[in-house]
Amino acid sequence: MARYARREVSCMTLTDKEALYSGNFMFTSLKKEIRSGAESE
Repeated sequence: MARYARREVSCMTLTDKEALYSGNFMFTSLKKEIRSGAESE
């Protein structure tokens, strides 16, 4: 969880202040995403 929080905070530091103040940003999902190439055969 700490690694997730650090990653999200570092991404937010790159986000424009206006976007942050207006709430125009999203956090990444904590769920594992299945990559389309991972399900071969």
